[in-house]
Amino acid sequence: IFDAAQAYNRVGMCKAPEYGAMPLRSIQWSDDQHTLMTETVGHTLLFWDVTDAANQDCQQILNSEAVGKELWASWGSMVGWPVQGVHEGCHSGAHVRSVDTCADYSGIG
Repeated sequence: IFDAAQAYNRVGMCKAPEYGAMPLRSIQWSDDQHTLMTETVGHTLLFWDVTDAANQDCQQILNSEAVGKELWASWGSMVGWPVQGVHEGCHSGAHVRSVDTCADYSGIG
């Protein structure tokens, strides 16, 4: 996590040892900026409590139900409830390279 107000100094890090150095495909911030969602290139969603990220590393949220009603600032992940119809008819997802939603989730592009 980098703080733009502090000349982009790193203020926290989100680490999931079970995923090693697997690259990330996307990140999303919650509306309240307390939760971060990351998507790995393997399409695994990981959730993080970043409330105190300026003072310590992020804490992984292992129970995805805890963020089930979270409001997201936008949705750029290839997987998840807001984009569930995008991959219909193609199980590999190879035909979709990128997604994003508008702020009120009324449109997906």
